[in-house]
Amino acid sequence: MRIKQLHPDTLRMQVWKNLNTAWVSEEIASMWYIMLHDIVPTNECLHVIRLVESDRCRHCERRYTLVHRLTE
Repeated sequence: MRIKQLHPDTLRMQVWKNLNTAWVSEEIASMWYIMLHDIVPTNECLHVIRLVESDRCRHCERRYTLVHRLTE
């Protein structure tokens, strides 16, 4: 799982406990799950496995990362 590689010092059990005790809608919980497991198909990820030619956004030419997808 990529999140483990990027943040190895994170206390996983505490993260899951916090997520399970917080009241949120199913839509938000689903979005958290997708983000935590890094399963959003961004050009950054798709380029690594050679499914797209570039890791850039087709609209603005910046790197198409998860943060870019959610905020731009």
